[in-house]
Amino acid sequence: MAISSAIIKFQPSEEAQVREELAALPTVSVEAQAPNGDFVVVVEEPDLDKMQSTCLAISKLPGVLSVDPSYVTMADETHDN
Repeated sequence: MAISSAIIKFQPSEEAQVREELAALPTVSVEAQAPNGDFVVVVEEPDLDKMQSTCLAISKLPGVLSVDPSYVTMADETHDN
């Protein structure tokens, strides 16, 4: 599984619309809002290709200025006991 946190910069006048659009994406969660207004999101996808597609889709949302990943990891959920 690919997990990423990202900073979403957007036009301040579009905050409500951007929040609504992000909430509609099942693999994206808004975790915080920075003091400057940016959203801090977590994206969880099955692989890096899907992660890239999701971040690209976010960048194309009306009002979004940029998607800046701050952390990306591949979590292996299989464990040998």
